Amino acid sequence: MGLITGIGKDAKIFARDAKNVVLIFLTPIIIMWVLGNVFADTPQEEVLGNIRLGFCNHEPSFKLVYPLKTYTPANCEQQTAQLVNKGELRGSLIVPKSFFSDIKEGHGTSLNLFLDNSKAQTSFALQTSFEAMVNKLNEEIGVTFISEAWENLRELNGKLRFAADNLEEARLASLRLKGETARAQAILEQFQVHEEYVQEANASIADVRLGIDAAKAGLALVPDLQSIDLGLQETAGLSKDLQSQFDSGCVNCVENQSCLTPSACDSLNKTIADLIRMEEQQERAEEALQNMSQAGAAAAQSERAKKARERLMQVDIARLEQSIDDAAANVRKIEESRKEALGQIKDLHRMVTDFSSQIITLQSDLRKSAEFLEKYTDKDPKNIVRPVTLNTKKAFGEKKKFDFVAPGVMMIALMLVTLLIAASSLVAERRGGTMVRTVLSPRPLVFFIIEKMIFLLALCAVEIALMLIVAAFFGVFFPFNPSFVIALCIASITFVSMGILIGAISKTENTALLTSLVLAIPMMFLSGVFFQFEAMPKFMNFIGNISPLTLTINLLEDAMTYQVGIDGGILFALISLSIVCIGIAIPLLRRSAVVL
Repeated sequence: MGLITGIGKDAKIFARDAKNVVLIFLTPIIIMWVLGNVFADTPQEEVLGNIRLGFCNHEPSFKLVYPLKTYTPANCEQQTAQLVNKGELRGSLIVPKSFFSDIKEGHGTSLNLFLDNSKAQTSFALQTSFEAMVNKLNEEIGVTFISEAWENLRELNGKLRFAADNLEEARLASLRLKGETARAQAILEQFQVHEEYVQEANASIADVRLGIDAAKAGLALVPDLQSIDLGLQETAGLSKDLQSQFDSGCVNCVENQSCLTPSACDSLNKTIADLIRMEEQQERAEEALQNMSQAGAAAAQSERAKKARERLMQVDIARLEQSIDDAAANVRKIEESRKEALGQIKDLHRMVTDFSSQIITLQSDLRKSAEFLEKYTDKDPKNIVRPVTLNTKKAFGEKKKFDFVAPGVMMIALMLVTLLIAASSLVAERRGGTMVRTVLSPRPLVFFIIEKMIFLLALCAVEIALMLIVAAFFGVFFPFNPSFVIALCIASITFVSMGILIGAISKTENTALLTSLVLAIPMMFLSGVFFQFEAMPKFMNFIGNISPLTLTINLLEDAMTYQVGIDGGILFALISLSIVCIGIAIPLLRRSAVVL
C-alpha cells in the first residue's frame, strides 16, 4: 500500500464520524474566540463598572471617582460586611465622618476597604484602583497645602526684604552716630585748655587767700591799709575766658560741632557766676579798703571807728573765702563731669560699634533667608509632592494584550487537539486490528508512522489556518516569513510525535485521553501564558521553561513578536524530542500490535 493510499485510508477512517470533522474545525475556532475575548483590553472603567461594591459614606462631600455599582443599605457597615462574607458583594468601602475636616486640621484620616479576597483578580483590581485614588487625593491635598504655605512664605519673604532695606537705613544712621561719638570723644580728650583755666583759677584763689591773710594781719595798722594787695587782679580776666568757652561749648553749639555735656555746662556756668561774684566782692573790698584808709586817716585815734572797720573787713573776707571755696568746688565738679562724660561717650561709641556690627550681621542673615525662601517658593508644589515621575515607553507601541498572548494561545490549542487526535487514532487502529495487519505486512512500520504523521500534520495545518483567521479577526498581525512558517511546522511535528508516543503506550482511548490531559494541563499552566514565570517558584519555573509547549511558544514569539529569527538551541531541542518520541513509539507499537 502506497504512501498516498495510507494517508487516504486514515482520512476515510477519520471522516467516518462526522463529529470528528466538525470538531476539528470548531475546536480551534472556539478556543481562539474564547481566549481572544478573555485577553481583550477591556477598559478599566468597564471592568470596575461590573463590580458590586458596598458604599458606606458618612461624608456627604466625598464622591467616588470610579463608576462602581454601589450598594448602600441601612446599618451599612454591618450589613455590607455580611454581604461580602456571603460573596454577594466584592467589597465594601467605608468613608468616616469628618473626613475632609480632619485632613484640613492636620489629624489625618483613612478609608476602610473590606475585600472579598477569595476572588483574587477582582480584589486586586479594587485594591489597586482605590490605592491609586488615595494617592491622587493625597497629591491634591499636598499640593493645596504647599501652595498655601508658599503664599504665606512669599508674603513673609516680602516683609523680610522690607526689614532688610530698613536695616540699611539703621546701619547708615548707626555709622553716622559712631562718627559723632568719635568726634565728641576727641573733643573731650582735647579739653585740656579748660583744665589749664581751672589751674589758673586755683592759683588765683591761693593768691587771694594769701592776700586775705595779709589783710587780717594788718587790720590794726590803719596807716598801711592802702598798701594791702588782695591779689585778685589775676582773676579779673578769668571769668571772661570761661564765659567765652561756655558760649562756644554750650550756648552757641550746633550739630556736628564740639559740644559739652549738660552737667559740664551747668558746672562751668556756676563757676563763672562765682568768679563774677568774686570780682564784685573784690571791687567792694578795694572800695572798702580805700574808705577804711580814708576813715583811718581822719579818725586814727577813734577806737570805735577802728572796731567798726575791723568787723566790716572780717565780714567781707569771710564772704570772699566762701566764694573762693564755691569756685574751687565748681571747678572740681567740672573736671569730674568731663571725665564722666568722656567715659559715657566711650561706652556709647563701643555700643554703637557693636550695634552696627549686629545690624550688618542681621541684615546679611535676613537677605540670605529671603534668598532661601525665594529659591524654595519658586518650586512647583507638584514637583515637591511628586518629585519623581515614571515615563514609560513601550517597546512594541500600542499593541493589544492579545497580540502578545496569541502565540501561546495558538500553541495551547494546537497541542490539545493534536495530542488527543494522534493518541486516540492510534489506539482505535490497534483495537480495530489495522495495526496488526500493518505490522505483519512486508512494509516497515516506519512507513506507517510517516503516513500517520503526514495525515496528522495536515490536520494541524487546517487548525493553524483556522486559528490565524480568528486571530486576524481580533487584529493580530502575523509576519509570514520563513521563521514564522518553520516555527509552526516544528511545533506541529513535536505535538504529533508526542501524540503518537501517547497512543503507543495507551491500550484504550480513555487511557490515551487521560494521559494527554495529564501532560497537556501542567504544560499549559507552566507555559507562562496564564501565569508569569517570575511569579513561580524556582523549581516550577525551571520545569516550565524546559517543557515542549514553552519551547514552541518561545520559538513562535521570536518569529512573531520579537522577529529575531529561529533560536538554534530551541530548534535542536524540539527536533531531538520528536526523534526520541518516534524512536520510542515504533518498538512499542510493534510489540503492542503483536500482543493484541
